[in-house]
Amino acid sequence: MSVLVPIGDFSRMTHLSVKALRFYHDQGLLEPTRIDPATGYRFYDPRQVPVAQVIRRFRDLDMPLDQVKAVLKAPDLETRTKEIIAHLTAMEEKLAEMQMSVASLRTLLEGPPVRPAVEFRSIPATPALAVRGTVSVEEAWAWGADAFDELYGRLDRAGLTPAGPGGALFPAGFFEVERAELTAFVPVNGAGQASEAPGGRADQADAGTAGNRVNGG
Repeated sequence: MSVLVPIGDFSRMTHLSVKALRFYHDQGLLEPTRIDPATGYRFYDPRQVPVAQVIRRFRDLDMPLDQVKAVLKAPDLETRTKEIIAHLTAMEEKLAEMQMSVASLRTLLEGPPVRPAVEFRSIPATPALAVRGTVSVEEAWAWGADAFDELYGRLDRAGLTPAGPGGALFPAGFFEVERAELTAFVPVNGAGQASEAPGGRADQADAGTAGNRVNGG
């Protein structure tokens, strides 16, 4: 049978303060082996040192008390491991957020970023092959990918080469409404020739400056 040690000695053995040991006792995390009924002094078994060190390590990692208790009382290794991994994942997310905050603050301290040169140009209406459709904001990305697949496919079958990068026209308030008409287009010389190919939605159009334009790659 191990010799029990008073709380002061156990505190020095575990590097936990007496106040912390009393608190962990009250929380049901680390109960003393014996409590003197006359004096109320707490006595611990030296074999409890590893448990105390585990508690100290998890608390150093800011693990909540209820999670520490779940780890200590886990019925098997798998459950215990899941609890520990869950806390480590939360710590990694917190660290990532902190790193972003630090980077943002550092950017502010270093001064405003250098603004790129802005050039205003007036582009005349350009013959283009276009696909129009009324879509929602949620559908826009998939619709655009499908539309450009069709446009470039029609040009390829017609033996034509784009005269510039493809783009899209959409109303200024597109992201504030449920649905709106979009136009995906590819500038090309001979758009009429490509639009005459049977099948598909592509048609000849002029890619003007109305609406907002997003250039493709």
